Amino acid sequence: MGRLPQFSVEEKARIASSVISGELTAREAALRNGTSVSSVYRWRAQLLMSGESGLLGDAPRPRPSQKVKVVTKKEMDVLRRVLEKAENQ
Repeated sequence: MGRLPQFSVEEKARIASSVISGELTAREAALRNGTSVSSVYRWRAQLLMSGESGLLGDAPRPRPSQKVKVVTKKEMDVLRRVLEKAENQ
């Protein structure tokens, strides 16, 4: 099996955000973007824990002992606005 394509931080954020917002499932996002489901889940966790800086290649991955933050509806709305603003620039 060949190596999957590498994605920019912006692409990872877009893909992860589509899953966070409920627009796509992780499986759908992976299929549409030619990556693995595990990568999508990892990007989602990194985005939620550390923002876009968490998606940089050298960013430490969350340890199993660390809790993943649950996102409230208000926080989700803020994330959506930030993403919409970034997409329109």
